[in-house]
Amino acid sequence: MKIFQKIHAYLYTLDTKDFYKNIGIFLGVNIIACVLILYIFSTTISSLKESLQDNYKKEQETKQLLDRLQKVKKQSEEINSILEREPTFRIKNFYDDLLKKLNLESKQRRQADVSEEEVLKGRYTEVRLNSYLNGIDTRQLCDILQALEQKSRIYMKELVITKKDSLIDVNITIATLTLEVDGKKAI
Repeated sequence: MKIFQKIHAYLYTLDTKDFYKNIGIFLGVNIIACVLILYIFSTTISSLKESLQDNYKKEQETKQLLDRLQKVKKQSEEINSILEREPTFRIKNFYDDLLKKLNLESKQRRQADVSEEEVLKGRYTEVRLNSYLNGIDTRQLCDILQALEQKSRIYMKELVITKKDSLIDVNITIATLTLEVDGKKAI
């Protein structure tokens, strides 16, 4: 209460010019303080919004990575179950038997090449078979592709078709995976 009385007494002692000057200074200081507070508040809010958006993006990326991880685990389990069903599978033997079954042995220009490449270090090795068939028709190619599609253990890597008259030449590359146990091939 005494403070208000002192302020009141001080204001009555001022002349009009000094009174308006003090009121202007008071209002100016308050306006500058309000503007400064609003600026700090808005910059803080905008930096918090940016931080929140960054966190949201990181959350979305994390969810996508976790979804991919689940898919990869599921695919890995499927691959392992396929590989465990036929532990003695040989891609070359399968392909040679397929050509015999379809009477296409004579169309094979050269013996099929087999190569290996490590896919996941210490887990899988990819065994590729490359074969060149000369002078077959499209029905025979379709029969080969259908037989390969039915074998879940094999997947297509590359197929190059060259047309010669009414027949075609085919360069086909197929592959399969083999399990590695302790750095050694399981099959």
